[in-house]
Amino acid sequence: MRQALTLLALACLLPLPALADIPQSRNTQCFQVAARGKIGPARPCRAEAVDSAPRPNLPDTRSLRYQIGSRSYQFSADYDAERQSWQPSYQGQPLTVYYRSRAFRRLAADGAAARYVCFRAPGVHFCSRKLPAPFW
Repeated sequence: MRQALTLLALACLLPLPALADIPQSRNTQCFQVAARGKIGPARPCRAEAVDSAPRPNLPDTRSLRYQIGSRSYQFSADYDAERQSWQPSYQGQPLTVYYRSRAFRRLAADGAAARYVCFRAPGVHFCSRKLPAPFW
């Protein structure tokens, strides 16, 4: 009995697999945003997210890829420890991530009313239904 307890205690100390490094995919709907904020019709799209597992001396990184028709958008975000916030980017340029309500009204922050997450960078502006973590 004592040996079984010792083995169980040792098993608890073993590192768990880095589930954060496993890509997670979801089918959803995306909406292109035209000039002046006009929302286009819903189109099927696929989202794939990967969060890096914490590693010593390396920044935490998140990546998100959206496939909308034949176009693919690859976003990434690095954690800035000084600001204690994520710094998203698209092709090396800053990416603005914001939220909209069910009626597509722009929200000041993520919250219970947020139904859509939107991404804006030079040449890219679309919204997607808000998905659970690890999607952002």
